[in-house]
Amino acid sequence: MVEGWADWLFDHSGLIPHGFWLLWEPGLIWTYATSDVAIATAHFSISLSLAVFAHRRRDLVFRPLFLLFVVFVLLCGTTHWLDVLTLWVPAYGLEAVVKAATAGVSIVTAATLWWFTPQAIALPSPAQLQAANAALRDSEALHRASFEHSPQPLYTSDNSDVITGVSDSFLTLLGYTKPEVVGRAVSEFWAQDVNLFIQSDHARLRAEGAVHDLERRFRHRDGTVIEVLVTARLERRGGDTWILSALTDVTASRRAEAALRASRNACTRPRRWRRWASSPAASRMTSTICCRASRDAST
Repeated sequence: MVEGWADWLFDHSGLIPHGFWLLWEPGLIWTYATSDVAIATAHFSISLSLAVFAHRRRDLVFRPLFLLFVVFVLLCGTTHWLDVLTLWVPAYGLEAVVKAATAGVSIVTAATLWWFTPQAIALPSPAQLQAANAALRDSEALHRASFEHSPQPLYTSDNSDVITGVSDSFLTLLGYTKPEVVGRAVSEFWAQDVNLFIQSDHARLRAEGAVHDLERRFRHRDGTVIEVLVTARLERRGGDTWILSALTDVTASRRAEAALRASRNACTRPRRWRRWASSPAASRMTSTICCRASRDAST
């Protein structure tokens, strides 16, 4: 059976070259030959170009379609090379096999192209991509402006508690400039030599995604202690994570509470003295003191 196929492919006995049917007219022969050589060379060049492009661009959306076109164009070029060959050599069996393979690949490529056509049509145009990118830049600029000009002190930090961004109100609260803050650890601005979040707060933030009203004490540039409530939220975008923290200054209210407690304590002392003075124990002590004073006077 193998010998039969080999004979069918390579046995040219009884077959006539294609040039015979052109009466070996030189003008026709060389026009056919040069044209087929040019077409075949162009097809091979196109196939090579598509293959290099598909190899270097790993992010191609329709990569299988590119590879099918590579095979399809390569086979088309091969048929033209065989057309040149059969002008002088009647290798029609080999040409038939290549043509059949080309036909099969052509059908598969055409069906695949129709399959991917709706998805290709749905792809955004360059103008749409530019508009989307412009809208994204505007959105990011608006978000950055709203963050930087927020009336509430805000800052962002990475997983190591290094500050990556601050709002203007944060700088006003602590009395620093932006270059003096960004890139430094949050603990450098805390009133005590510990991290902003203790380990349990970090664990809760990771588990729950947010923590609320943590009592912390920051240090102003002039050394003044500022008492704040910290609310932090874990932000995620793609593979990046960071922490967004908001500060609420409660220094004035805490000082007012302390003053109020001191005032209440001062007010309760006279009341306690009056209650003790009217008690039986105070009366007995007064009587004892008076008796002793009377005896001392009579002696």
